[in-house]
Amino acid sequence: MTTAVDIVNLALTRIKYTTPIGSFFEGSTASRVAVQVYAQTRDALFSSKDWEFLRKEVSLGNPVKTAPAGGYGATPWDPTTNPVVPWIYEYFYPADCIEIRSLRPTPVFIPEFAPQFTRFVTAFDSPNKVVLTNLYQPLANITARVVDPDEWQDAMFTETLIDALAVQFEKHFGDGDPNKINLAERDTAQAMAVADTRRG
Repeated sequence: MTTAVDIVNLALTRIKYTTPIGSFFEGSTASRVAVQVYAQTRDALFSSKDWEFLRKEVSLGNPVKTAPAGGYGATPWDPTTNPVVPWIYEYFYPADCIEIRSLRPTPVFIPEFAPQFTRFVTAFDSPNKVVLTNLYQPLANITARVVDPDEWQDAMFTETLIDALAVQFEKHFGDGDPNKINLAERDTAQAMAVADTRRG
């Protein structure tokens, strides 16, 4: 079982930082830096590639706002019940979603061998992040925010995250030698290139 703390400690080891952390919230210098950089670095890496283990398909469910059935000819636009023109439907942004890759109609028949993808935009409808589209109850192909390292199922991702965290820790704990930081950045880039090759 691998934990986020294990990953942080491996990154600290790579920069030869000798005191591991036992918890993100123990109050040590390293743990305070880990709180600042871990989630941000992980999520940036999630977004950087189309990692296979992060792909999920979820339903957006029922719309929270809908355009009038007959259009806006006789019905004035009401921002409390209608989405921004020219969209027909507004949905809440999926929970634990880094990025929506595509939307498609919910298939009438299973399996559907030629799904049609559709246009959409994301926006903020205070205080919520929302999805605007003209599809009713679409399926969303997303990059999910998977926080449990045991669910990543990709050793190359874990190695790349450790390298990326090492770069961040090096900036906080390094001796100021820019060559050392550049070396860590180079190793991260190489690991990501290898990951790309493995995924084809």
